[in-house]
Amino acid sequence: MVTTGFDWVNQEDLYHFLEQAQQDEIAAEQNFRALVQHKLQQQ
Repeated sequence: MVTTGFDWVNQEDLYHFLEQAQQDEIAAEQNFRALVQHKLQQQ
């Protein structure tokens, strides 16, 4: 039997973690864009 290293992780938890990470990434990008817009407006 080949182990992937993820065998000890509940697959549902893994999907939830990946989904959360993706949402965090989107939020970070939106925050960055807002910051850039704010800086541009200040000039």
